[in-house]
Amino acid sequence: MRMWIKIRLKELNKTQKGLASALGLPHPRITELISEKRELATREVPAFAKYLEMSVMEVIERLANDSVTGVEMGATRYVSVRSHVQAGNWGDNPQWDNDQWYDVAIQKDEDLAPYTLHAAEARGPSMNKRYPEGTVLIFTDAIETMEQFTPGKRYIVERERADGLREATVKLLIQEDDGTYWLYPESTDPRHQTPIQMNGDEGDTIRIVGQVRYSVVRE
Repeated sequence: MRMWIKIRLKELNKTQKGLASALGLPHPRITELISEKRELATREVPAFAKYLEMSVMEVIERLANDSVTGVEMGATRYVSVRSHVQAGNWGDNPQWDNDQWYDVAIQKDEDLAPYTLHAAEARGPSMNKRYPEGTVLIFTDAIETMEQFTPGKRYIVERERADGLREATVKLLIQEDDGTYWLYPESTDPRHQTPIQMNGDEGDTIRIVGQVRYSVVRE
């Protein structure tokens, strides 16, 4: 018996009927879920977590600790979105407070299984040809993967000015015939048409944070 679901609903002053509605299921299915006669499908996890005001990972861990598998994980991997990327948005830190984090589901990739995946939400129009505002970018850490930077790939980039302020953005990496690397925007906005040279300009320091591996458009 998954009594923790009942307890959580009581703590939030919510009902099984409301949970069923949030999942688009008839009420008896929630009864079956609590009594362990039914498992939670992967597609149902985000709505389930939202209604119970828990993170997706918390729900998965709780269900995994039940007497049965608890959730049909299949080929799904969950990544926590904890920051944003937005060209021209200068500040001390693009990281969010914990209460702003949310999780997205992606298909597992065995090649990426050994690595930590990070996620950031695209804001603004600086890459809107490729990533509309609100798109979630899943990326690997450049230090962890120790990869060689590849022209034609898109990277999360941190740019720091001489005054210490930083921006986090996403750009397309291009290599010129003379070997020079440039970071190109892909935008319809006239304010975001100027490429950035990798060695920086006007005292800026450029750091590639990681390579974009997936993009997720939230519904």
